[in-house]
Amino acid sequence: MSQNKDDSVRPSNSYMPFMSKRRTEGLTDNVYAFAMTLLVLNLAIPVIESGQNVESSLASALLNLWPQFWHYLLAFYVLGIYWTVHHTQLHFIEYTDRGALWLTIIYLMFITLIPFTTALGSEFGETKLAVWIVYMNIAAIGLASHYYWRHASTGNRLTKKRVGSYLAGKIRIQTLFMPFMALFSAGLVFITYPRWTFIPFFFVPLIRWRNWRIIDSLGSGDWESEKVGRKDPL
Repeated sequence: MSQNKDDSVRPSNSYMPFMSKRRTEGLTDNVYAFAMTLLVLNLAIPVIESGQNVESSLASALLNLWPQFWHYLLAFYVLGIYWTVHHTQLHFIEYTDRGALWLTIIYLMFITLIPFTTALGSEFGETKLAVWIVYMNIAAIGLASHYYWRHASTGNRLTKKRVGSYLAGKIRIQTLFMPFMALFSAGLVFITYPRWTFIPFFFVPLIRWRNWRIIDSLGSGDWESEKVGRKDPL
């Protein structure tokens, strides 16, 4: 009997046709590039009235743009972290399926909202509601990323077969750092100055550093490792 055309790219536990991940990678990278580029459009060139001293007026106008610069840097930082997490996930994912495609669409929908919520936060950064919306956007991206990886890694549905439960669990934990921090900061909005509630995010790389080292060591060697017998971290 001749083998089905799709059997060579379909794991034994499949319940529907599996597809190449190349287009998912291409679409995701393009959306990230587009969203990151749109962020800079929130930085308007200062307008200097005729008759004013250009040197002093320009310095003053640039200083008045600090909320826009601040939110631009924060948003670019957030997108950079999420992109590295997604890049790590796709390194260990071998296929995609319809469920993963729709989870990716939801994930990218929240990514494309970042330029809007960034502009909202920079314009109304003194208001609790605007800053809270920014954090909800960040949390939604992280939760979408988490469920994408959970869908892909459960039972090695889409991941490479050598990905053990220990490595899958470590990556799962990585996907929860940012949404946890976003929800924590969203709570701080109502008890402190809204614009400074983003400060906890700068501790994320320090918190994630050890977890990344474990993922890197497993990813470059035996993915199961001697720790595969331990319980899944989540």
